[in-house]
Amino acid sequence: MRRAPGPVADIDGATFRSVVGHLASGVTVITCAVEGTPHGMTASSVTSLSADPPMMLACVNRSAPTSVAIRAAGGFVVNVLRAGQEHLAQQFACPSDDKFAGVATRYGALSMPVLRDALACLECEVCEYVDAGTHTVLLGRVVDASASDGEPLAYFRGSFGRLQRSSEVAAYLAVRRLVLDGAWGENLRDDELVAATLGLDRRSVSQALKQLISDGLLTWSAQRGYQSCPFDPRATQKAVSARGVLEAGVIAVALAGVGDRELRTVARKFVRMDDLHSEDVLVDVDGFFSANVDFHRSIVELASNPVITSALDRLDLGPLLARTQAGTTRCSGELIEVQRDLLKALLGRDVDAAIEYVLAYAAMAVDRTRELSGADRFSLVRTLKSGQVKMSYSERWLDKVAVVTGSGSGIGAATAKWLARNGVSVLAATYGPNEGGEEVVQHIVESGGKAVIAFGDVAKESDVEGVFEVARSSFGPVDILVQAAGGMSKVSRITDMSTDEWDRLQAVNLRSAFLGIRAGLPSMIERGWGRIVTVSSEAGRVPVRVTSPAYAAAKAGVVGLTKHVAREVAATGVTINATAPSVTVSPRVLAGYGERLESVMKEHPAQRLAEPEEQAAAIVFLCSPEASYINGACIDVTGGAVNI
Repeated sequence: MRRAPGPVADIDGATFRSVVGHLASGVTVITCAVEGTPHGMTASSVTSLSADPPMMLACVNRSAPTSVAIRAAGGFVVNVLRAGQEHLAQQFACPSDDKFAGVATRYGALSMPVLRDALACLECEVCEYVDAGTHTVLLGRVVDASASDGEPLAYFRGSFGRLQRSSEVAAYLAVRRLVLDGAWGENLRDDELVAATLGLDRRSVSQALKQLISDGLLTWSAQRGYQSCPFDPRATQKAVSARGVLEAGVIAVALAGVGDRELRTVARKFVRMDDLHSEDVLVDVDGFFSANVDFHRSIVELASNPVITSALDRLDLGPLLARTQAGTTRCSGELIEVQRDLLKALLGRDVDAAIEYVLAYAAMAVDRTRELSGADRFSLVRTLKSGQVKMSYSERWLDKVAVVTGSGSGIGAATAKWLARNGVSVLAATYGPNEGGEEVVQHIVESGGKAVIAFGDVAKESDVEGVFEVARSSFGPVDILVQAAGGMSKVSRITDMSTDEWDRLQAVNLRSAFLGIRAGLPSMIERGWGRIVTVSSEAGRVPVRVTSPAYAAAKAGVVGLTKHVAREVAATGVTINATAPSVTVSPRVLAGYGERLESVMKEHPAQRLAEPEEQAAAIVFLCSPEASYINGACIDVTGGAVNI
């Protein structure tokens, strides 16, 4: 190979690592065993070498203990990690006395450890060692191989992630546009129908649908399939803010070195947008917002970085802005002027001023979407027998996520609906289908709220963890837990009660509260905000005639548990309180009391039973941002029956 004339300077290690870091790679764990002792290390420099015979090539640091062990073993296993296994990559990358702690393995054809949960595994006999620099290149003949479905873990510029196919990006944008354009219908119930409608790969569409559920644009239920959520202006607000941050970063890094030609392109984009409004009226709503997207995209393109531009394109702001503007052609002259000032700062290469204007525009645009949609005012007007009660809550309810157990009917259902009407995303948890939970979720969604359903036994640890996982995957970390699920039994004396009945009532009432609190608390404490409300009973506060000793003991335990945990979390920003309802109207209560219902009402000071909404009112208040200094309380919602 001929070199250019003159001396060639050696590249330094830091520069080399920075440049080669742009090479995306998969992540593997190389394992082997010597005399029954397993060894392993994380490696990204692994590739196939030959198909006939099947061979692999792996580069390992020559000084690493695993590299020494491979020479002694004469073979190695390439374990390809799947997306989400970052912890394994880190575990095998760090020195440790037992890298295999907690890792499920099996021993394969070469009697070497194979990671059971890996995406793929290739067992290799070493054919040749090649020492180069600090590493040894292993040439291995593959003697056994296996793989499972899934996505590989990727590594790029110091960070782990998942590879995303261009088909997945195209599917996401196409399905998202279908939702935002209001074209979603009953003919799009499952991924196969959506894929057929759009002419796209079903697997990519399935991935897009999952992402759109996380984005809050779709919901899914077993009965109704995928359903479009009512338009939420907060999606526009988040996207506008995200675009502003991207633009500010690009301006800070790239503006000083941008050429005149690129800036003239930005100016042309602005003029096109400016021509589509007259004073405070939009001449062409869709055209204006398309031009707005093009103008701001041209700013991001100043970075000449396709990764950043792709991130902007994924926001797909055009249809979001147009949906927010729906119903009016009026625009804000101030928004136009601040963008004009932004352009002047860009043309003058004034970095500080351009950043100031781009962030000011983003903030003003967010305010404009709130003005158009009224999203900054979440209120509820509720009609009861006594008249109208109006409750208003601040914008701090926005983006909150709640898990409400026992949501199929009664107090749980009323609470789920009330929270949703105040802007809270709700996971309605019920024991199983056909208990009313589907109707509650349908009501919330059709009323403009966000809700999904999950089924599970609140007395089973795995089911409770599953409920919280569904909430996190659908909406994000859980901020609010309302533990409304519970169970009653027939009126009985303690001498007549079986052990099984006692255990059942402790499990469904007290154990369930423990499991829910334990599952919900960690993320609330980590983020410094949370609300937990447990639902006890008047029977847990004072002796009542129509109940059982097991129910009374369990509900008293709920109050005790609540008060104890309140002291534990008092300094974390999380509050936990209880309500103690008296007999409340619900299908279960009406069926359970039967002929005794009339006498129960006559004995009550209020001469009537509570409505579920009256119980929900206390719960929702304890969940609200305004109840920040109420902690460890038990509110008796009994109409005067309990006064302690």
